[in-house]
Amino acid sequence: MRSLVSCLALALVLAPASRALADSAYSEELAVAQAIAREAGALVMKMRTEIKAEKKDGGEMVTAADRAASELIVAELKRRFPNDLVITEESKADWRRVRYAKRVWYVDPIDGTKGYVKGGEGFSVQIGLVEKNGFKDKGRPTLGVVYQPVIDRMYYASPKVGAHLADKHGDRILTPSDRVTLANLKLVVTESNRSAGIDKMKEALGIVDESKMGSVGVKLGRIADGEYDISFKPANKSTHPWDIAAPDAILTHSGGRFTTVAGKPFAYNRIDIPGGLLATNGVSHDAVVEQLRRRGLTRPGLMTRIKSAWKNLVEIVRARR
Repeated sequence: MRSLVSCLALALVLAPASRALADSAYSEELAVAQAIAREAGALVMKMRTEIKAEKKDGGEMVTAADRAASELIVAELKRRFPNDLVITEESKADWRRVRYAKRVWYVDPIDGTKGYVKGGEGFSVQIGLVEKNGFKDKGRPTLGVVYQPVIDRMYYASPKVGAHLADKHGDRILTPSDRVTLANLKLVVTESNRSAGIDKMKEALGIVDESKMGSVGVKLGRIADGEYDISFKPANKSTHPWDIAAPDAILTHSGGRFTTVAGKPFAYNRIDIPGGLLATNGVSHDAVVEQLRRRGLTRPGLMTRIKSAWKNLVEIVRARR
């Protein structure tokens, strides 16, 4: 398997659609992440014939394919980049090390597990690299890969190369839309666990056009491609770094923006990140934040902040045992 991954990585570097990678920074990291994502995608597709789903402690769905893909990705990333820290949704991690690590790979082996179980195409394999500069630095995603194995579609991004989409039609640069009128923005939101907070934000912005989708990575990839303009999650909801690292890199490198609902960057040195999500085409971002602020929708409630702080503390304590 390792030799196959290595060959795929080399092929991606030499392929005509990716020749720019050979002369850019992060060329090895991007080629390896792309190859591993494809290998993991092939694995979860193979395991889709007999799906056994169960609930994790937090109530989220998990399958044997999630765990198998997680093991594959972690093993290959550690082999290729032994000095980097690798954290996935399906594995335990020492969160004390995250504080001091300079490079952290955040992995979601199947983003959109419900869609995977139901037989849809909207799930994805996500691999993102976050870099930090010191103990107090919250980190920023440098590189990201989001792969949809059902339709062989890959969103990817890194410095200098920018954000791209590779599919059956070839490889092209991602460019967000230029829509700025709030009421005309095309919204894409989660297709499961919809909350009243989403409706409040939609009403505050006057948005009418709405679509639903599972994977965060796929939603943000399609915003980066200009098909949609905005996606959000209420400020009283939290997220995890493996859910957003790869999509963040892709949307940001395309020219879009991805922050908390209050417009603040995400803290990638935490397991639980409060403040909701706001992804836009970039040009509308500040106006969206301001409108939501005026309507009192940008600040997480006290209980949300307490729960988030508690979750992060618990993980740190567990790591010390």
